[in-house]
Amino acid sequence: MRKVLLLSFVLLLVPISINTKNKISSSFKEKDKNYDIKEVKQASNTRYKYIIYDNDHNELDAGITYGMEPDITNINGILELCVSAGTGLRNCKYYDTENKIKSDWFETPLLVNNTLVISFDKLTKPTGIVVQDIFDKSKFYKEYGVNFSSDEFYPLKNIKFINDDIIEITYVSNENSIESKTISLH
Repeated sequence: MRKVLLLSFVLLLVPISINTKNKISSSFKEKDKNYDIKEVKQASNTRYKYIIYDNDHNELDAGITYGMEPDITNINGILELCVSAGTGLRNCKYYDTENKIKSDWFETPLLVNNTLVISFDKLTKPTGIVVQDIFDKSKFYKEYGVNFSSDEFYPLKNIKFINDDIIEITYVSNENSIESKTISLH
């Protein structure tokens, strides 16, 4: 009798455990008038689905990230969606929800203002910086050479907009000294 009960119990549990392995569950992690982030779990894998909406709540973009939850920040009315690639690297995309436009992906952007994004000219062994319009590089795109140290993994110490037309960068130079440089964008 005990064997029959034990066998019945085991047979009852096996389908339950198989069923729960393949079960997909999802729940909202974050919700805003311009975006939703939903966590989707299946077995031991976690994915995050994001949906970006314009100001009329029409879908502007959607995607899935694996393992890492996307980070969304509002920068002066522009949504920045970033997904970490680990080791400090991240991919970011920008959305103007009022004008219903989205950018391409940027690899580890350094700084963003209302209309411009600044990134390294080359992420590995940077030779300078690129400044471009967030949504349309045909409107503005310029490369600026900087005497970055080739010995430093991340030679940039600080970067900031002085105003919309001037940026200031502080970096480790090829002479291994800390230097500052002011760059006029126009």
